[in-house]
Amino acid sequence: MLQTKLIGPYICRLRKARDMTQVELADHVHVSHQAVSKWERGDSLPDIATLVELSKLFHVSIDKLLSGGRDDIAKQNIGAVVEKIAADEPREAAKVLNEGKSNVSQLVSLAPIMKTSMLEKVTEEVDVNSFTMQHLVELAPFLAQHTIQAIFEKLENRIVIWQDINSLAPFIDENMLANLIEQTETPPTLDDLISSAPFLHHQLNDLMKQIDLTHISWTHIGSLAPFLSQDVLDFLIDRSSLETVTLEKLASIAPFLQQDKLVSLLHHVEDDKLTPAALSSLAPFLPEDIVNQLVEKILD
Repeated sequence: MLQTKLIGPYICRLRKARDMTQVELADHVHVSHQAVSKWERGDSLPDIATLVELSKLFHVSIDKLLSGGRDDIAKQNIGAVVEKIAADEPREAAKVLNEGKSNVSQLVSLAPIMKTSMLEKVTEEVDVNSFTMQHLVELAPFLAQHTIQAIFEKLENRIVIWQDINSLAPFIDENMLANLIEQTETPPTLDDLISSAPFLHHQLNDLMKQIDLTHISWTHIGSLAPFLSQDVLDFLIDRSSLETVTLEKLASIAPFLQQDKLVSLLHHVEDDKLTPAALSSLAPFLPEDIVNQLVEKILD
């Protein structure tokens, strides 16, 4: 990925060498002086077209610019790709990659400063054999769902692991997610399911039956509760250690429990742990008579 902390200070040095103010540089490349300030602090990067303008203004190669002035990483030939993209020539940009003059990793590094439409056009022209699963994972935040799907289907000898699923889940549809899960060769871990839970829908309940629940904790249950069916949630609670249950932990899952289950769990909370603050978070989910009993305990 592009190193904003290297590129920004290098732009600053180049500007000062030309005895230019941030305002003057901003006017020259048609951006605000606040944008220049963000570049130089390493908070953001110029877009593709602006990189070409900066290269011409400071008489340095785009590769040199994007390496932050470091010769050891300025020979990646990313500049040729940038120039073709800036000229609105996606096929030519892809040609640079297909001919081996640059590589897909360089395209991945440019993705955060490219428009989605241009990135889509370039990726469509790139030889799919140049892509790896890791490239797809890194490009996913910047590509449309159908493009992610198309690249994935063309990948040869693809091996899907749960780490990839966790990374891709926010950017793909439910059908592709189900397809990925079917292609995994190893079951998920508890942490894998917690990471992907918001996107798994009905699959989560089935997947919970495949994992080792030996070390499940109340923290795990609290993370999964919003996405589980009632019976699976009850099953997880029964597998956990009730000796460690507190009112705070119960409050985190109370909206997802049936009243009778919540009341039964309250019996495992030590009386000296009852406080008005803890009870107030549970009260909306408890029967009135139980709330009154707990208030009396606190008063006693």
